[in-house]
Order: sequence, then C-alpha cells, then structure tokens
Amino acid sequence: MWANINYLSAHNKPHTHPNSFFSGVYYVKTPNDCGRLTLEDPRPGPQHLMPVKKPGTLPKDFWKTLFIEPKEGRLIIFPSWLWHSVEENKSFNDRISVSFNILQEGFNV
Repeated sequence: MWANINYLSAHNKPHTHPNSFFSGVYYVKTPNDCGRLTLEDPRPGPQHLMPVKKPGTLPKDFWKTLFIEPKEGRLIIFPSWLWHSVEENKSFNDRISVSFNILQEGFNV
C-alpha cells in the first residue's frame, strides 16, 4: 500500500496494477473538484464503435467509462487488470488517499 497526495493540477494517467488480483483506494481527504477515479470498460467493442448519441443522458448500460466521485471514508476495490486513472485535482487543497494491491497468498502470478 502507498499514500497519494494529489496537489493542485496533479492527476494519474491510465494504468493497471500487474502482479496482483485486486487493487483499491481509500479516500482520506477529498476537497470539492479534486478529481474523480475513472474505470474503463476493457471490452474492445465499446472502444471501437459507439452508437450515435441522442440528446440527454446516456443510460448506464452504455457507459464505457465509469466516473467515481471521491468521498472521505469511501473504499473502492476493483480487479487489478482494469484500466483506471484519476482526473486532475482542480482544488487548491490536496486530495489524500491510500491505494493498495492484493495478491492472495498461495497464488503466484
């Protein structure tokens, strides 16, 4: 596990976490507009061809990117192979979180 302190304009580029089964983030301090966690649909179809969008909000069934608002005390766990990133912190206050990887003992990757 490791601590993340994202100051003004800090962000995390899309990445995965090799050699682990699950990854997660626990939010310690989350000022307004400090950057959402984004999770990307790994299937090639949604990345290759999207249907024409009609006006209004797209139903969740058609989302190819999931945006999760950081909230103090919130814990998010996801598969380590899932591409994810963190948007730019537009707050003048630091966003503080603790991230971690899980690899179950007895399972070597």
